[in-house]
Amino acid sequence: MSSAADTGLFDRLVAQAVPFVPGPLVRRLGAPYVAGITLSEALELVRRLREQGLQTTVDILGEDVADRQAALAAADAYLATLDALAEGGLPTNVSLKPSGLGSGLSWELAGEQIERIVTHAERLGAFVRIDMEDATTTDATLALYRALRSAGHESLGIVLQARLWRTERDVEALADLVPNVRLCKGIYLEPPQIALQDRDAIRRNYSRLLRRRGEELHPLVVCQRDGDGNPGDDLVLLLVLRVLLKHGGDGAPLV
Repeated sequence: MSSAADTGLFDRLVAQAVPFVPGPLVRRLGAPYVAGITLSEALELVRRLREQGLQTTVDILGEDVADRQAALAAADAYLATLDALAEGGLPTNVSLKPSGLGSGLSWELAGEQIERIVTHAERLGAFVRIDMEDATTTDATLALYRALRSAGHESLGIVLQARLWRTERDVEALADLVPNVRLCKGIYLEPPQIALQDRDAIRRNYSRLLRRRGEELHPLVVCQRDGDGNPGDDLVLLLVLRVLLKHGGDGAPLV
């Protein structure tokens, strides 16, 4: 049995404790989720995963840059990563957070950097996905995504979070773009008026949104990180993956 307290109190305690955890321990705990400290380490892992027949996307970790120069440097790092992936014959897919490219300073600045990255990616035949962050940024992130798509950038995807009450409306609002969506449950701790708090309710909403996207045959990426062996989740994933495999996912990267 789960409750709002399951998601709320424990997660808040963990989040508040992270800044006090020694760096080496954080690296050890994060090792299963982080491809490497350096680009070469990440490329090696991408290579090994490709040999196993898996798709990959590379995300350069980091949020809330301090100034314009840091935002420019972050964008340059993405350009270098795309070049390295292409030169190595590896899947050229990257994911990025607007905050890591300056949205905390100016959404115009972040938009400029993301368009630099997307334009470069298009020259390489690569794909870029804009990650979703906390709920205070959702409107601006979706507006940026729409603006970039309207400017003709097709090799671009977005992330939506099943935890948020608003997500079904966002799916409807984006329908005219036929967006490539990665649907995740959402890791940001949001208040009850913004987000579902009960884990089972989040799963049910996730399932419902997956089924809807699958039935509409729009490009869809499944992001499932619970790892709790919930059989209902497994059945939903199988259902949607069957739809994607049958219709080819519109040829879009499943990352």
